[in-house]
Amino acid sequence: MSGDVRQVPVREGESVRAGQLLARIDTADLEAKLIERNGALESAKAQLAMAAKTQATNQQLLKQNFISQNAYDNSESSLGVSQGTVKSAEAQVQLARNALRDAHRHRPRSRAWWRSATSRSARRWRSIRRSSPSST
Repeated sequence: MSGDVRQVPVREGESVRAGQLLARIDTADLEAKLIERNGALESAKAQLAMAAKTQATNQQLLKQNFISQNAYDNSESSLGVSQGTVKSAEAQVQLARNALRDAHRHRPRSRAWWRSATSRSARRWRSIRRSSPSST
């Protein structure tokens, strides 16, 4: 996850509880993406409804020999494509929701992971301090 950190409600070295908020990331872009993905889902649902209506109408027209089998098959194919588009759009909405949820970092439940993550951060910090020019 990348983004601007807006808030860090804990101080370095402070004890934290499992599930406690550690950092809050700016979510404006993520919120906009979720709105856009919801719009795409609504559009896909509307197209699915139209494809279903067209397919049902064409089924009746085929029975009455007003359209060819090929025309009916095309409407059935369009219905299948629309169903797939809705499923894809639903997945994109879920991914956007997950990204928005993940923008609020909480302390994980696993102490082993937390120790590992804090050790990595400490090693990186020591490495940065060692490699920075001294101000003497």
